[in-house]
Amino acid sequence: MQSSSAITRLLMIDDQVIAASTKSGLISFWNWSMREKIAEFQAHDSDITGMLLIQQNTLVTCSWDCKIKLWSISDGALQQKIEAHSDRINAIDRIDDNLIVSAGKDYKIKIWDIQKSQSLIELNGHVEEITKIIYLNEQQIASADRSGKILVWNYKKKEILHEIELHTDLVSSLLRINSNVFASCSHDGTIGIFDPRDGQILHHLKNGHSAFISNLNITFESQLVSLGMDKRIVVWK
Repeated sequence: MQSSSAITRLLMIDDQVIAASTKSGLISFWNWSMREKIAEFQAHDSDITGMLLIQQNTLVTCSWDCKIKLWSISDGALQQKIEAHSDRINAIDRIDDNLIVSAGKDYKIKIWDIQKSQSLIELNGHVEEITKIIYLNEQQIASADRSGKILVWNYKKKEILHEIELHTDLVSSLLRINSNVFASCSHDGTIGIFDPRDGQILHHLKNGHSAFISNLNITFESQLVSLGMDKRIVVWK
């Protein structure tokens, strides 16, 4: 399978179809088992920084063009466009089939009713560009910024519960492990694992990479995996 532009993100739609996005704003749908491109279209005017699936048939995307868009997976039709932020959007996550959370360079976190294209909650607490956002549980989200600071929020009460200062550089990924544990990685080359209930640092993993860590994931055996700019993939026990 080969795209017409460099692929930066992948999302599994179902057991046959994946979505791919590019820095140029293209989205393509692929039947990966047949190695065939189903569709390709210009979704945004700039880098697509997030993709997620809601309601089984709707793709949500965000971009540096400051917009959130909803797409029909069946035919690639644009369903909704939200002028979401005043500067580039760096991350989105799903709360439920009707609510998503977004964050970006304007230092703002917004929770959206996507059926109404309406911002329900706005959270302000960062003084640096927000790089990542994740949904943790029915009351909490976590956000991280370019300075390395991580904030844990009770988003329903619009309160900062915990301010975590572990990293010394940009946080490049946040990962929900379960409702009571999440992880971060950073350009400082380290990984943090936290309990959002009390903000406690459970582990600080330092010796796996010699350069920026760009992403985190979990294996089927519940092992943490990190990907670094040192060309290493590290599986942690």
